[in-house]
Amino acid sequence: MEFLVYSGLTSFLFLLVLLAKRFRKSFAHRLLFFLVLCLAFIFGGYASTYMKLAWLQAAVLPLAICMPLALGPLLRAYIHAIYNRSKTVNNLLRNLLPFAIVVFLFSLPKYLQVAFYVPTSRLGMLVYSGIAVFSILHLIYFLIGNTRWLRFYERKLKQQYTSLTDRDLRWYRTWVRGLIIFVLVDMSAVPLLLWKDSVLLTVQLNLLFFVGLIWWLCYWGIHQPAIFLVSDAEEESSPRVSNTAVVPEIGKELNKEDTELRAALERLFAKENIYLRQDLSLDILAAHMGVSNKKISQLLNEGLDTSFYDYVNTYRIAHFKQRLQAGEAQQLTLLALAFDSGFNSKATFNRVFKQREGVTPLQYKKKQEKGLMASVETID
Repeated sequence: MEFLVYSGLTSFLFLLVLLAKRFRKSFAHRLLFFLVLCLAFIFGGYASTYMKLAWLQAAVLPLAICMPLALGPLLRAYIHAIYNRSKTVNNLLRNLLPFAIVVFLFSLPKYLQVAFYVPTSRLGMLVYSGIAVFSILHLIYFLIGNTRWLRFYERKLKQQYTSLTDRDLRWYRTWVRGLIIFVLVDMSAVPLLLWKDSVLLTVQLNLLFFVGLIWWLCYWGIHQPAIFLVSDAEEESSPRVSNTAVVPEIGKELNKEDTELRAALERLFAKENIYLRQDLSLDILAAHMGVSNKKISQLLNEGLDTSFYDYVNTYRIAHFKQRLQAGEAQQLTLLALAFDSGFNSKATFNRVFKQREGVTPLQYKKKQEKGLMASVETID
């Protein structure tokens, strides 16, 4: 268990050093640094309790108890900074007000109490417990809200991009889900506290969770740098998603202008095969057609009852199936055919293909081969 504790502390230190190097790059980097710092304090609180290190407890516990009050607002501000780029500083400061109040009224006096060796009274323990409960409830509120915001932005991205791999906050989603599990574990451990010597078991469960979570974050920090460590160049081209939701009108009759635009769009896809461009986005398509991206988005959403993401990938899947049926899989791999069809991510291709066909690309290929063999046997 001590090995896990030390490995967790090392992992937190690794991420903090990694983020500190880019602290001034963007607002998102600074938010991410403080997010990891919050988790490090919470982990340090559990670690100091488990290892019974009085000096570490005195250093981190007064702040660790109120860190969930900062964690939720920072998570929300980070997702807005990544996707929306709107000024989130004022909203962040307002949401951090409960954290600042608790730090001023509880944490700072607690440090003074430790410094002057003043024992904790029964009232002090009740206050401590009350802050802990309030912090968890506060975190739950923001976790639920962050889950909704993430779904909203992912839905809006499909109106502008065909490849979501570099824009997909997979590690963020795992982080939020992991924190939800942490809250559930922490709350379910309350009955254990009624048993004798059960505090240590509760601390061990939370330590195991945090070690697993930080290892997962380190993994995505290395393997998904496009989001986890956004560079200056990427910030210029990264998505800025509007908060204005488009409400589709199913079956809306197209006017003359939209009918002509639809015909031009279909010619562009069917004859010029623009969907083969791996970097195709709504802005690129709009520039190619000489109209605004809002006009095309409105046509797709309201007139055709689809999204840009689904519309383009429909052509790409059809192109892939056509080449597969032509026997090109004998010379090229399925992934090569997918890339030639416009996809630039294996994961995206597999997910989209299975959603549309109900089977994986490999299963579809085998099914086609069996059908071809059966046709040959019938002719013979």
